[in-house]
Order: sequence, then structure tokens, then C-alpha cells
Amino acid sequence: MHEMLGNQYFLARRFKEAADEFEKALLLKPHKNLIKKKLIVCYIKCKEFDTALRVFEYLINEDIEIVLN
Repeated sequence: MHEMLGNQYFLARRFKEAADEFEKALLLKPHKNLIKKKLIVCYIKCKEFDTALRVFEYLINEDIEIVLN
């Protein structure tokens, strides 16, 4: 549910709301890297660069293919 709502906010370019929903979705599915990829975009759009960088570094170490594709 949270992921779907996050995707709707993401498509509407409501990045703060999308980030909130994606964070909730990650509590339920912590290994879903596609959510983390979208979260990076949300954090950048919300000017939360340190948080975006932290998630990006984690994602590179965890699953480089999702970053490249």
C-alpha cells in the first residue's frame, strides 16, 4: 500500500510525500532496492543531499545493477 501511494506521489512530483511513503514501505520490505532507488531521487529533489548520498552508497554496495539500469 505504501509503495503504491509513494509511486503516485512520485509521478505527481510530490517528492516529500513520496519519500514519506517509501520510507514506510521499506519498514515492511527492507530489501526492496527499487524503493531505495526512488527514495534517492526524492531526497535529491527535497535537497536532502546527505541522506541521498548515504542511501546511494548503500545501494552501490548492495546492488550495483539496480543503479546502472
